[in-house]
Amino acid sequence: MCPASSSQPTSTRIRVLSVALATMLGVLGGLGVFTFGYGGGHAYLSNNPASCANCHIMQSEYDSWVKSSHHNFATCNDCHLSHHPIGKWVTKADNGFFHSLAFTTGDFKDPIQIKPRNSRVTQQACIYCHQDLVNHMLPAEQGMRSMYPSSPSRNLARTRSGKAGVLLLAFLAAALATGIVAWVLITMIGHKQEAQQPFVRLAEVSEISTDPEPWGRNWPHQFEGWKSTAGDRFYGGSSAMPQSKLETFPWLKRLYAGYAFSIDYREARGHAYMLYDQGVTERVTKKPQAGACLHCHGSTTVLYRKVGLEAMDQDASEEVLAAEFNMPAVQRGFEEVSTKTYEEVLAMLKQMPDGTPGENEPVFPEAPAGGFSGEFAGEPVPEDHPDVGEAHPVTCIDCHDPQTMQIRVTRPGFINGIAALAAGDAPVPHLPSIARWRGGDRAEPYDPNAEASRQEMRSFVCGQCHVEYYCANKMTLTFPWSNGLKMEDEEQQWEETTFPDGSEFYDYKHGETGAPIYKVQHPEFELWSQGIHARSGVSCSDCHMPYQRVGAMKISDHDVRSPLENINAACQNCHHQSESDLRLRVETIQANNQQLLDRAATAMTEMLDAILYAKVSEASEEQLQEAYELQRKAMWRLDYISSENSRGFHADQEAARILAESIDYSRQAQALALKIRAPEPPSIEDLEITPVEGVTPNNPQRLEAD
Repeated sequence: MCPASSSQPTSTRIRVLSVALATMLGVLGGLGVFTFGYGGGHAYLSNNPASCANCHIMQSEYDSWVKSSHHNFATCNDCHLSHHPIGKWVTKADNGFFHSLAFTTGDFKDPIQIKPRNSRVTQQACIYCHQDLVNHMLPAEQGMRSMYPSSPSRNLARTRSGKAGVLLLAFLAAALATGIVAWVLITMIGHKQEAQQPFVRLAEVSEISTDPEPWGRNWPHQFEGWKSTAGDRFYGGSSAMPQSKLETFPWLKRLYAGYAFSIDYREARGHAYMLYDQGVTERVTKKPQAGACLHCHGSTTVLYRKVGLEAMDQDASEEVLAAEFNMPAVQRGFEEVSTKTYEEVLAMLKQMPDGTPGENEPVFPEAPAGGFSGEFAGEPVPEDHPDVGEAHPVTCIDCHDPQTMQIRVTRPGFINGIAALAAGDAPVPHLPSIARWRGGDRAEPYDPNAEASRQEMRSFVCGQCHVEYYCANKMTLTFPWSNGLKMEDEEQQWEETTFPDGSEFYDYKHGETGAPIYKVQHPEFELWSQGIHARSGVSCSDCHMPYQRVGAMKISDHDVRSPLENINAACQNCHHQSESDLRLRVETIQANNQQLLDRAATAMTEMLDAILYAKVSEASEEQLQEAYELQRKAMWRLDYISSENSRGFHADQEAARILAESIDYSRQAQALALKIRAPEPPSIEDLEITPVEGVTPNNPQRLEAD
């Protein structure tokens, strides 16, 4: 009887553990099924690319693919999975597990980077489709090894106590698995909610909200980044004006002689300073300037829209201005304002509603007012010159739709310029949307807001301002892109341009020689377009506003700055070299560019001296016309690279080519000027020329012996 009675408690424990195990397995299974459904796991088994965007950090990649050339031919699976029927599911299972684990734990690098095993799979997928185009691309490994670990044989005990032990172990394992699945589910729900609602709309913003402060309440991380552009990284943390380029490079005074840039020209600062610094520069306070330059230095679209509506005899009340962007009205206002003076436009800009009347507060300390160098050192801004007041520099509304936060182009100058570029036939391989538009019916002008991919827009929003353009007040502000984006394409357009009164186009007449000169602004977008990054699909924002992760959100870093200040995020996502190696490469390119700049500047100053000597030698203006033309070409090229803010990095070979041409034209003009003032040389036709001999001189003795 004893053995029978002793077995009863054991049987009871087994039944209890069996029920508990079944319950835990049921909970585990239920949670697993719910998690699979909630996470869209069923979509993961399909070829639908939208399933890849279930993981919110892939949304931008999915958006770019939708407008890419691969969209009509290949899905995500076609490029990122094996084409072998078994290998496809092995890779998918491998990615599914490790990607879910990384996203749940947050243990992944952002921006995301492809793993070596997936890189090999993608390389094989490229070869699978493009094998006719590939000559020497071999997979890094010759095959895939699938590992299916054999199930270890288990020698289960037959005793009742052994069964109880196994059940207890299974119970603990099921409990642990249930806890893990529950944790994964809770984490997934939290991440999805955070990703689907990346902001809480605490303040209303509309089409008149040029003040960034209300935007900052809704999007605090981006606002904090933008405010960081007011940090003075190069000038000791103070808000005093930055270093004068005229003092660093004295030859600039001769380059810009006769133009306001020869009075005051300084290093650039962050976006938060762009309106203030322009308002107090001596170029504006000491000389009359055009209001067209506020097209980029101020948040001007509300002003353009109001002036445009009034010119079209339509309601321009604050309610109407806030309701919609209205590009036709913005375009009309832009045309009306372009020919007004700086003081007029700034005064009008200060009167525009900004969404926060009477609440404007600069994000940087007050800097000393005006008069920072040269003959005007220490003088204040003239009393009749308006201060910045409640006008704003470029802010959130200039790049984002206030309702959807989608990036957009708002500057009429860029919209007109890019439409002219698309309507031409210049090759733009880095802008695929223009190629698609050119292949269509062209019924409507190219519209970047409707046609461009998100990746293209991440450069277009920068190209609204970081470009070459005419911004004086003799005609409407113009981007010279009809012939293309290369330096000589823009030069050709200016050569073909005349002012509305029919007179010759030029920016200024050189103060020393009187030659008509073109002034380059800051052609970063154009030079980037000639470089390897543009051809590789790398946008301006990828380097200057790289993605960063804040919690479960993936956002662009709005502290717009040099990639050298953020090499890890800006460079090492693509370039897997050390930070010191990458920095050295950039600095080498920029140092080489500076050496060429110095040589071109030397050639320019010697050219100017030669032309001036020719003028005092009583050379006629007719005799000097060709020298003036060469002077303009030399200075245009020198100015093109010295004004471009990457110091040659955006396209180092193109920058070197342009500077080499500048040196050549300067020397041609110098030689021509010397020839004009030199006496006529004697003829050289009667000079005796040594006849050509062989490589080995003739040997008379050997010839006699033969």
